Amino acid sequence: MSNVAQKIRRYAGGVLRGLRAWRPKHLAAGLGGSPWVVRRVERFGFDMLLDLHDPAVSRPLLLAGDYEPHVTSVLLDLLRADTRFLDIGANIGYFSLLAATRCPQGRVFAVEPDPQNFRLFSASIALNGLRDHVTAVQTAASDEEGRATLSDLGNAENRGARFTAKTRAALEARVHGPAPTFTEVRMTRLDRLFAGERIDVVKIDVEGHEPPALRGAEGLLRACKPAVLLEFSPGNIINIVGEPPETPLNFLRDLGYRWQIIADDGHLSAPDDDPAALVQQLQKSGEHHADLLLTQ
Repeated sequence: MSNVAQKIRRYAGGVLRGLRAWRPKHLAAGLGGSPWVVRRVERFGFDMLLDLHDPAVSRPLLLAGDYEPHVTSVLLDLLRADTRFLDIGANIGYFSLLAATRCPQGRVFAVEPDPQNFRLFSASIALNGLRDHVTAVQTAASDEEGRATLSDLGNAENRGARFTAKTRAALEARVHGPAPTFTEVRMTRLDRLFAGERIDVVKIDVEGHEPPALRGAEGLLRACKPAVLLEFSPGNIINIVGEPPETPLNFLRDLGYRWQIIADDGHLSAPDDDPAALVQQLQKSGEHHADLLLTQ
């Protein structure tokens, strides 16, 4: 099952609820040829600037007023008033804005390399008056400082997905659609960017670049021992960074983490620490990825 299909299945149940909450201003904001629209996330009391052309993140929020409700449910259980949250691959900022509004005495740190996603995210931060509460940096998370390449790989099905590699050639080999875009972006180690910060909860979703991103955050993970929400996609890891799919789980296990699978209804599986078994389970089921909660 493709990544987009998995997401559509998960938010379909909330569409009617979202339509009942629809307001004329949502439609009006999208007129005049602009692909951007403002949507009120009523449940949590914040506004977001969305891209009407993005079926993976913006569309669930537009239609259902929600995004990845199973992950949202688990995150809500982790957040406290003073939680300090790190969002690695923030996209247009849903999880960062959620954490910022739920943790008034806390702090949000976020990184997002894609220029358009970052513009939308930054606008939403300003729209909600959260500039003093959210530190957002336009960069890719990796295990070294320098420049990386970002691409959509010509993926018309998921305009919101951006894949990161240290070389353009690595991404060109994975193009699977017409007119792919390639953008040079900054990459940095997060344990250098946010050195000395206390981090309580981490969310990471970087479309296969998780191994370098986690290695570059090792200092933070060792010092703070945060809970980690991870989108684990074996296929993306193999295709994008060319490393064994078990790599990020082996890395986190060596730091003392065990993981639980987050089911579609938000329930958690029994804790496990066998990466090979999880990869085999996903291959057998045909699922694109598993959403995991990792704790020590």
